[in-house]
Amino acid sequence: MKILIALTFFLTTCHQLLMSQVEKWQAEVDKFVTHKDFSSASIGISISEIRTGRTIASHDAERSLIPASTLKILSSYAALHAAGKDYRY
Repeated sequence: MKILIALTFFLTTCHQLLMSQVEKWQAEVDKFVTHKDFSSASIGISISEIRTGRTIASHDAERSLIPASTLKILSSYAALHAAGKDYRY
């Protein structure tokens, strides 16, 4: 019986710690997306556990967005490749 009580206490504590971490992640996401600098921005965030795929925190995760930074990297690479690294504008 003592083992069962200890195991129950342990699992309850682990669950509470995990949930508090999830709540902290969600609070940070909420804080980030409501910042005044992003008042007119389109933001979609999804943070998931790798092993389980469970969503830990999100904001407008289903929104389809164009990954601008990734496209800038590809455009820069193509320009550097075509013009050469010594090209100056």
